[in-house]
Amino acid sequence: MLGSFEERIIDGETGFLFAPEARALVELVEKLRADPTLLEKVAQALVDLPHHRDVAQMVADYRAVLPVSPRPVARFAVGIGEETALTEPYRHLLEAYRHIEEAYVQSNAAYEQTRVAYEAAQAELDSFKRALANWRREYDALQARENWRRVPKALRMLRELPQRLSMAENEKVISDMQQRFGWAERLEPELLKSPWWIGHIPFAYELIGRQKPRVLVELGTYSGSSFAAFCQVAEACAAGTHCYGVDLWEGDIHMGNFDESLYNEIYSYVTSKYPAVATLVRKDFNVAVSDFVDGSVDLLHIDGTHTFEAVLNDFNTWLPKMSARGVVLFHDINVNMENTGPAALEFGVRKLFDSVKCGYPHLEFDHCWGLGVLVVGKNPDAAVLELVELSRSPGFKEYFAAKGAAVSQRFADLKSPPQLHNTHREAKIWKRAVNKAHHGLSELRSMVGKA
Repeated sequence: MLGSFEERIIDGETGFLFAPEARALVELVEKLRADPTLLEKVAQALVDLPHHRDVAQMVADYRAVLPVSPRPVARFAVGIGEETALTEPYRHLLEAYRHIEEAYVQSNAAYEQTRVAYEAAQAELDSFKRALANWRREYDALQARENWRRVPKALRMLRELPQRLSMAENEKVISDMQQRFGWAERLEPELLKSPWWIGHIPFAYELIGRQKPRVLVELGTYSGSSFAAFCQVAEACAAGTHCYGVDLWEGDIHMGNFDESLYNEIYSYVTSKYPAVATLVRKDFNVAVSDFVDGSVDLLHIDGTHTFEAVLNDFNTWLPKMSARGVVLFHDINVNMENTGPAALEFGVRKLFDSVKCGYPHLEFDHCWGLGVLVVGKNPDAAVLELVELSRSPGFKEYFAAKGAAVSQRFADLKSPPQLHNTHREAKIWKRAVNKAHHGLSELRSMVGKA
């Protein structure tokens, strides 16, 4: 019973007494919740009372204990058309109820704070475990024990481990990234043929999903992992994108001489799976450029011969073809002795990218031998520029590196045998030289004709 007087209660038998304080009431409620038999005992005692008094009798008893001087009483509606006098004892009852309500709210708030803190701690622990597991997979995939050239990178990974684990504490950043990059989260690669580019497939999904290019051109399609991913997201966008994969499929100084089966395999795949999206162009880059009108290409991926001179030629040759929305991708901007060995000395993509990037909005990734993104169009899509801005945010590069590492791990789990090619000395590089000579001759004839 609440709001009564000590003279009318036998504590623990016909009711419970407590000091008129919210804390005392909360303690009593906690005690009764812990031992419901106490409440049951009082309830039974009240039922067993010899007689029950009406309201008038109870009011008379209250006045006998605490005389109340005559005064106007407040009245309030109860139900429909009924009114009841709100006497002073009932005011005490209402005040006690408000104390109970306040104590309940405070107790609820304390519980909610505890629950939120527990869930946050659990999420942080789960994030820590995932980060450690991802690091372990990357470290094991490095196979530094079998390849001494990778030992420096293994040591660097060990030094960076505390930093990576500390980043894992910010689970909210990861959650925000997952919500922001819907295309990277939505799609999974369907063709994984070689390890060299596949770590950038999640970013390609996001970029193409945002830009929705009308014409996409890839220079250097090779076995088709990147090109198939481009076609996949282009089809998913349903924006009328057409993808052109340009390559001679004969080889170069980096990859050696390609077998004809390489072209046949990718040709069969894309023509059967993406007939309305994909076209393979078996021409030299300098020859194929004539197939495209100026300002028509929205997205260009340069991934052919990687010497500085070759990449510079590809960029300058195809730049006039880029549209006002144009974006150019450069693969292998992070090839070095640690991740590639002596062959890295022949790569000049990093040098070329550094020489041109300052003139355009850009972003870059270090993982999977590196990817440079150059926004060359004068009126690029806002969603693409947002990627450039977000690239400066904490967790951006780590997010796409982790997504790429997961794809690379999928490829490693396939245990596909490596694609072996003959050495570059056996490659038919002379055909490229002949094609370039024919292209130069055509330009000369055109100039003479105009004169």
